[in-house]
Amino acid sequence: MKPNLFILLCLLPFFAAAQTSEHVVEDNARRLKEKYYVLNSNNEIRQGEYKAFGKYSSLLQSDGFYKNNLKDSVWHEYSYAGKVLLEGNYKAGARTGEWCAFDNDGRLLIKYDYDKQELRTLAPLATDSTLLYRVVGKEGTAFSRLDRPPIYLDGEVLFKAITSRTVTYPQQAREAYKTGTVIITFNIGADGSVSKYKVTKGLGFGLDEAAMVAVKAANGQWLPAIAHGKPVAIEYDVPVTFALGGY
Repeated sequence: MKPNLFILLCLLPFFAAAQTSEHVVEDNARRLKEKYYVLNSNNEIRQGEYKAFGKYSSLLQSDGFYKNNLKDSVWHEYSYAGKVLLEGNYKAGARTGEWCAFDNDGRLLIKYDYDKQELRTLAPLATDSTLLYRVVGKEGTAFSRLDRPPIYLDGEVLFKAITSRTVTYPQQAREAYKTGTVIITFNIGADGSVSKYKVTKGLGFGLDEAAMVAVKAANGQWLPAIAHGKPVAIEYDVPVTFALGGY
């Protein structure tokens, strides 16, 4: 290799780094501290490594990369203990290939192929087959058993982790020593779409709003419930418990 060419190759990473600047931003709504890079020529465009930490804990919650302001390459979501809960690849902002969701012990829960829109692996669900779900039809809502409940493709463990680390305890509720459980209900359509968030059991004192923000933060993709061999729309309940001293 010619000396001049060798020097040029060595300097390429330096030139690439010189084109970006590091930003650290606090996202109060999601209780995150984000660290990422933007182009010097346009600080609205993210480019390069991304990391998100807990606003107060400083624990790594997610990491990945941006290219031209779109998620790209491998991304991870982590538990409080630093275990990988979700792993997969983005290409130009869209999920591609197989994504894997894990529990806190590293056990594979879900493997889903986004290219083929195919569920490859699903760990046995700890659900009671005799449970009745509220199935939404043209004439209203009726209770019915399901062949399979809806599936949150990022994994139930990550769903709970996101709501847990996002939820806040309003000061007015603390001062009133208000505790209890708020239930947030939303529809999961026959196509897996999510809509019609509402509070079906509230506590007031700002707790209902705090619970709603936390549940909406877990905005990943769902596979619909199956009843009698067909996808159906259902109403889905998420309890959010508030207890002084922790969530």
